[in-house]
Amino acid sequence: MPFLKLSTLTIAVVSFCSVAANAQPVPNSLNRVTMIDHYLKYSENNENRAFAISEDGSSGASWNYGTVEEAKDSALNYCRQSAIAPCEVISVNGESIDGSDYTEAEIFREELEAAENQVWPTPNQDAVPIEIRGNKKLLTTYAKYLKEMGHKALAVSPNGAWGSASKRTSDQQASTSALLNCEKHAVSCKIVDLNHKQKNGDAHPAPIKVSHYPAGIKTHKDLEKFEQYLNRIGAKAFALSDFAGSRRTTFVSGKEAQSIADDQALSRCKKNTTKDCILAAQGNDIITSSQHVDDINTPALTTLETTPELLKVVLQGDVDRFNKIEKGHRVMASDGIRTLNQVKGFLHLDIARDNAMKQCETFQEMRKKLPKSQKAYEGKNSKCTIIAENNTILVENVASLIAAQ
Repeated sequence: MPFLKLSTLTIAVVSFCSVAANAQPVPNSLNRVTMIDHYLKYSENNENRAFAISEDGSSGASWNYGTVEEAKDSALNYCRQSAIAPCEVISVNGESIDGSDYTEAEIFREELEAAENQVWPTPNQDAVPIEIRGNKKLLTTYAKYLKEMGHKALAVSPNGAWGSASKRTSDQQASTSALLNCEKHAVSCKIVDLNHKQKNGDAHPAPIKVSHYPAGIKTHKDLEKFEQYLNRIGAKAFALSDFAGSRRTTFVSGKEAQSIADDQALSRCKKNTTKDCILAAQGNDIITSSQHVDDINTPALTTLETTPELLKVVLQGDVDRFNKIEKGHRVMASDGIRTLNQVKGFLHLDIARDNAMKQCETFQEMRKKLPKSQKAYEGKNSKCTIIAENNTILVENVASLIAAQ
């Protein structure tokens, strides 16, 4: 009899714990079933703790840290290990910091499971997206994609790259994840299928083409990135800085609120430059001064017929890269001693000239201080000069830059 009582008590305790776990509140910003289990485990642990999520379904949790800030940094790092979209902390010590409402875990789990296992009617043969017709590889990918469940999307680019996402809990999550997967391999990706959208003959929105662009955009690559940004969904923001390095622009999209998109775009921009960052666009609206895309006058570039003699001997590799044909203006600047800098792909020649000179002068000062190149500059007075631009060599004998000083 005591054994029976103990068993009954044990069953009661287990049952109570199960009910308690099911009734545990979780944030409604969680977007995958696996996130619920991860969040419940996070909730059981000690402070200081933090929980971070990404729109693509990744999450990261941390606990038992000395400070809240350490816990937040750790949660973000864990989330970023698998995420392709930006991660953000949504909970600290069990308290929401992103404004999320809470719902019972089991009820929310059922909702997310239903969304992840949603089955869509198979579209007609004629409804194959026009962008993939005639492409055997993409058609094979499309056939596999049709068998997937949940909210899903397929994105492709003009060069044949593709990305897909399935078993998602919302159209926005699926679209964002598919675009990000595609953009690992290409710049200009767009959604061509969303939950077999062609089944009813629905036309996809035509891709937005750039007519005006923020004046701070300087290169064709940045312009392509802005066009990519315009075709993103959800609350989005585009930020840029005046830094002349390789990362001048950045953007975020797929956010629930414009304020979140603004903050994250500026934050990502500041991580890549020491210069000030500004918001250049919110949604599809340019909020800085803009320029018309028709004003871009890009030359038809060819390889250079001649090459400065000094560069043939000392800097041949740079000359080869300078001669590689790419869209946009190209400029090369040198001090005739050890410094050579070239910039390519610029929308306007005057901006390319300015950037080539700034980079040359910056690297010249650096090399004057390096032990390996200090002796080369001793007793010589040389300044940076533009030696080639587009298809034209302006200074054939670069060594003359030294004698001319």
